[in-house]
Amino acid sequence: MTGKDLYEAIHQCDDECIEKTAERIEKNLEKRDLSPNGWIPRLWRHSAAFRTAAAVLLCIVILGMSISVLATTSDAFREWLFDMFSGHEVTELNIGGADGTKEPGDTDGTDGYRTNATDSGQDSSKKSSGETSQPDIPADENHRISLKDNMLVFGDKETVVAETYYDDKTENVRIGRIYGVQGNGLKELPVHSFQGEYDGVPFSFEYAICHQEIHGFNLEGAINEVFSYFDGKSVYLQLSDDGEDYKECIAKLNLETGEMEKLSGDNVYADCTMSPGGKVILCNYRADGYWTVFDLKEKTEKKIEAINAYARGDEIEFLDDTTILTFGEDLVEKTDDGIRTQAQTCKVDLRTGQVLETYPGYGEADMEWNSSVKKNTLELTNIVTGETFSIEGADKETDFLGNAGDYAMYGDKEENNSPYFLVNLAKKTFMKIDVPQEMHFDVEMYLAGAEKKLLLANETEAYIVDVSELE
Repeated sequence: MTGKDLYEAIHQCDDECIEKTAERIEKNLEKRDLSPNGWIPRLWRHSAAFRTAAAVLLCIVILGMSISVLATTSDAFREWLFDMFSGHEVTELNIGGADGTKEPGDTDGTDGYRTNATDSGQDSSKKSSGETSQPDIPADENHRISLKDNMLVFGDKETVVAETYYDDKTENVRIGRIYGVQGNGLKELPVHSFQGEYDGVPFSFEYAICHQEIHGFNLEGAINEVFSYFDGKSVYLQLSDDGEDYKECIAKLNLETGEMEKLSGDNVYADCTMSPGGKVILCNYRADGYWTVFDLKEKTEKKIEAINAYARGDEIEFLDDTTILTFGEDLVEKTDDGIRTQAQTCKVDLRTGQVLETYPGYGEADMEWNSSVKKNTLELTNIVTGETFSIEGADKETDFLGNAGDYAMYGDKEENNSPYFLVNLAKKTFMKIDVPQEMHFDVEMYLAGAEKKLLLANETEAYIVDVSELE
């Protein structure tokens, strides 16, 4: 049986079997990691919607084969979205740069590196970043979008929807088209490609820009990651050479000129997380048991002892480019009944490496906000600032369900007809929605920040929600 045969056969599999397999493999996802040169970009591995798909794909990869992303349909999701959000108005989104200029990418450059940046068969003059036109995948009159079973939803500040395909040559799943939210539907984004070399080893990737976030995909050769931060012309990369003398480095790529500058030495063997403003990169040298901070402007790196050596990237939250929240050591207290432990959260100054403050407990949303229910009131507390606010009408089992950007969702998964709350934590505003029980485990929330919208989606359907009223 070839990889393509398996690809076709999997689509005929029973959904329950697929879901159970995904559930089992997902539990071990943190213990397994594909090669840095594997075909799953790190960005995807941090995407909530990709977790289930990744679990199924890992199951196949372990067997040495590759398949398309699989999904199941849901009439309940469609009906809920129609009932809850059909009244929300949707305005036009401008995909790309705020100044309406052409996307960078059609350049050639040298300066020590062989580089080449090109379009991927698209007429970018017809798809300039400031242009407003009809969506390529229109939603219906209720702003509902049906996603094909080969689509993925991901992104941090700017959500995109990617259409995948099976590549016969490599027997891998690759991204073909990529879309951003525009108006009442999805607009295809211009896709560009880049080719270069690191230490004589070629690499390439494709990318699309949505507002001030860049999405890199189809990584090949000596490249680990394309960081999502984009300053309008440059992007940062983690490159790798897995030859006889293994090397990894951080580099800066100017997409307008094609010039690439190596910022670090060749020994950055680390999982990296960039600050929101693109000033520093946190590097986790898990094998050696420590974290460092790499200053991109000064090109300097230093250890940060205040971060637990084995903390994961999602256990660190940037407050700004120089300050983070992370888990501290548990506080141990002796009591009459024995020993009591209390979890703690630390605020760390990356410039000095010192702990600025320590807070009891830890926040559910962005490591800052905790929730509790007293009678029928949902109380939200910021453990850092001490701010609080309350929401009336909550179920007694209402709990934190997830967040995207400044937005968080709270509800009771187990109680049918219990209310859900969509909350803007920064503004302390909320909207109340009713979610049927069968949908409590299916809805994921994604941010289209520049236009103050959320995309609510499961694997096969999505809905554009205007949340500007919560601003």
